[in-house]
Amino acid sequence: GTGTVLSGKNDPKTGPTKTEEHRQTAWANTLALEQHVAALGAAGEQPELAQLLKDTTADLAVQLSALGDGLPPSTASPTPSELALTPAGLDRVIADLQSNGAQLLDHALGADHAMGRVFAAAGTSQLLRGRALGAAAGMTPAGTPWLPATVDFPLPSGPECSSTLEPRPGATIDGALLAAADGEQKAIYAYQSTTPRLDDTHFSQAEELLARHQGKLTLLNAELQVRCLPRKLPSPGFALAPEFKADPEAALAGLEGQLASSYADLAALSTPPVAASTTEPTLGGAANGPAAQATPAATLANTSLLRQISVAWLLDTTHSQTLWGGILDPLPGLAAALVPTAL
Repeated sequence: GTGTVLSGKNDPKTGPTKTEEHRQTAWANTLALEQHVAALGAAGEQPELAQLLKDTTADLAVQLSALGDGLPPSTASPTPSELALTPAGLDRVIADLQSNGAQLLDHALGADHAMGRVFAAAGTSQLLRGRALGAAAGMTPAGTPWLPATVDFPLPSGPECSSTLEPRPGATIDGALLAAADGEQKAIYAYQSTTPRLDDTHFSQAEELLARHQGKLTLLNAELQVRCLPRKLPSPGFALAPEFKADPEAALAGLEGQLASSYADLAALSTPPVAASTTEPTLGGAANGPAAQATPAATLANTSLLRQISVAWLLDTTHSQTLWGGILDPLPGLAAALVPTAL
């Protein structure tokens, strides 16, 4: 399914790919982080901070399993790393969580196939955990180009479509894009319906997030259009769960968590930006489909920045989830049932 990663094999002639090298580095750094955070938690801190350290240790263990699953036994073992050699004080651990999280997000932009999702999910969790620990410890969070996450990407363009294509079946970019657009359309309606019921502080936050969701839907519809796929047209409304009235903050947190899954799928199914990519993979690496379903030239050249969009918006919607009081998952956007077996 959509959580599977086929581990790459080192070709003796060419050596490991960049994705494999980045995966091994991420695994070693995450191992060091897990050890340092666990040691800090064992030393005892104020209750809130102690619980955050405990949660972070558990999350890093899940990420370690995901990053190490499928690595050759000779590489999936403790190795010296820069993080392992640094002092393990709280301020250093927080800085390392944020820097390693940002590096994982950077590597997600160029990762092969579904490893883009694994890197993006682990990086999102580590970056936001680092910021949460810093806030609990009264520290000013370090600046990162990843936050606030970019929403205003340039709209893609391409030749005008002469007809509308049927989305390809299975785990393809078509289905992932349509699912994300559908989720954003529902999110817009949910925010429009819920915002008037919020207090002043949350009202302003909801208005800002509503505008971000509206911008995302505009861009996703443009992505669908250049692929000659049906766009998501305005809907008169959706049935909202009772929680949107009873506990709107919790309901909005859950909605953002659902959207994270859509962007995790896009991070797996989109291709990294390259000069002349002619296909976008299914999750297992299969061909795109029959020639009748070919996408326009602008998309084939991969100028849509869809990988960058998916990684940035996975971070953005997960961050929004935490702003509403939602629980940060170890691997945001990935089904809990898939997490222990490393996707």
